[in-house]
Amino acid sequence: KQWYQRRVPITAGGAAVVVMAFDETGQADTFERKIEICRRSYDILVHRVGFCPADIIFDPNVLTIGTGLEEHSNYGIYFIQTVEWIKVICQLCCTSVSLSLCLSLPPSLSLSLS
Repeated sequence: KQWYQRRVPITAGGAAVVVMAFDETGQADTFERKIEICRRSYDILVHRVGFCPADIIFDPNVLTIGTGLEEHSNYGIYFIQTVEWIKVICQLCCTSVSLSLCLSLPPSLSLSLS
């Protein structure tokens, strides 16, 4: 309840709120989880709290890309799909990206960069 009351000073000062794709169970790592969290956040902020959608910035978390690990191979795709979804479903909201990049370089190139 106290958090809801802070909305007025935040938006009155011209600020926006940034929503990252995290919830009580952790960071979203699939497209389905990302849109689940973003949809829930949008519904709470717009329909319960009364935020204007234009005052919401979603950062759906790219996660680490370029590692060469198979389990990371779709993170960039999930991010792009989520941004596309946000632009259609949450039309007035903005998006942002925080990028973690880990390059798996061949040993010969790694040595020449040192």
